Amino acid sequence: MWSYAGSLSRFCERAQALIHGDLHTGSVMDTPNSTQVIDPEFAFYRPMGFDIGAFVGNLILAFFAQDGHAHEGNDRKEYKEWIWRTIEETWTLFHKKFTALWHQHRDGSAHVEDFESIKDDSKRAACERQALELAKLLLEERRNFQAITEVV
Repeated sequence: MWSYAGSLSRFCERAQALIHGDLHTGSVMDTPNSTQVIDPEFAFYRPMGFDIGAFVGNLILAFFAQDGHAHEGNDRKEYKEWIWRTIEETWTLFHKKFTALWHQHRDGSAHVEDFESIKDDSKRAACERQALELAKLLLEERRNFQAITEVV
C-alpha cells in the first residue's frame, strides 16, 4: 500500500503538461471527418501520459463491464472484441503521432509560422538566429535570472 502511495505521489508531482484531466469515451465526439474533445473543466497540470492512460483505462473498464450486460442472444463478444481493437488502434495512433511530434520538437524541425511566413530567406535566417541566441543564453545562464523582467 505504501509503495502505491509513494508512486501516486511522485506521479502527481510530475506536472509536465496541461491535460484534459477527465478524458474518457463520453468526452470524445468523433465523426469520419473530425474528432472533438469536450468538457475541459477538469484540466490541470499532470504527466503527459495521464489523458491517454485515463482514456485507455476507461475502455478497459468498459470491456470488463460487458459480461454484466450480456444476456441470452447477446453475449457482447463482438463488442468486447471491438473494444480491444479500439484500445490497440488508439494506443498505436497516439504513440505514432506523439513520437513524431516529440522528434520534431527535439530535433528543432518543428515549424513556427511566425518564421515560416517570412518570405525573404536572409531575413528569416536572421530572425531565427536571434531566437536561437536568446535560447542559448537562457539555457546557459538560467540560474542568473531571478525574474522575467531580467529576460525581456
